[in-house]
Amino acid sequence: MGNFILSIMLALNIGAVGDLEQAFKKEDTKYLEKFVSGPIIVHSFGGAMMMDKESVCEYFDLVFRDMNIVDVKIERPYREKKSFYLVTLYTNNNGLFVTNKLIFDIYKKKIVQIHI
Repeated sequence: MGNFILSIMLALNIGAVGDLEQAFKKEDTKYLEKFVSGPIIVHSFGGAMMMDKESVCEYFDLVFRDMNIVDVKIERPYREKKSFYLVTLYTNNNGLFVTNKLIFDIYKKKIVQIHI
């Protein structure tokens, strides 16, 4: 049932999930700015840091500038944690194809945590 609702949200581009998909498909951070507020906890390589709205948008601007995103898939990896969304990015970086996985924790239409 959860995947069915997720697929409807993605098809109609509604809610934070629709904005998340649009941000990565169109490679534009203006869709992220809608639901990024306050500090966000970013987990990367075993460490964690706090980033504000500007830092998160700057980070994804760099990602979008350096890589050409070929495909984006969004799914819920955990059945018991309905606020977690797994974003799988298939990118092309100067002929090298790379798969990146990001986990976003979205609470009340705002990003709370990002696991890179």
